[in-house]
Amino acid sequence: MFKHTFIPPNEPSQSSLNSDIEDFVTHLRAAGYARRTWRKKRSVARVFARWFRRRKWTVATLNESHLDKFLGRSPRRGKARRAFESAALVPFLEHLRHRGRSATTPRPAPSTSTMESERRYLDFLRSQRGLADRSGRVYAP
Repeated sequence: MFKHTFIPPNEPSQSSLNSDIEDFVTHLRAAGYARRTWRKKRSVARVFARWFRRRKWTVATLNESHLDKFLGRSPRRGKARRAFESAALVPFLEHLRHRGRSATTPRPAPSTSTMESERRYLDFLRSQRGLADRSGRVYAP
């Protein structure tokens, strides 16, 4: 009789990104993120890791185009869901770069008008919505 062995999603054999995900979560905890927030970010990162692994890509090649493909994987996904997933994955990619796991360079700097719009949006989030600076940086992209 065939016996199926369950491998938990955070085992190293599951994906080379899993240890990076847990390192990212540790970083979020140390930065003071709420438990609910870092758990959601970890959940999105795990889904991304499984999707990424199925394509047999390497972590060293990971860049924004992979995130864009992941976020656009289903046209039925709502805009809010894509924004939520992006808010988890963009900092995760930055974390990988900071750790030297992804050697790619970020996208070109935005134009001056884009930067001005982003600054106004962040000012609005801080003054009208009471968001902390760190939260504003998550929502800005």
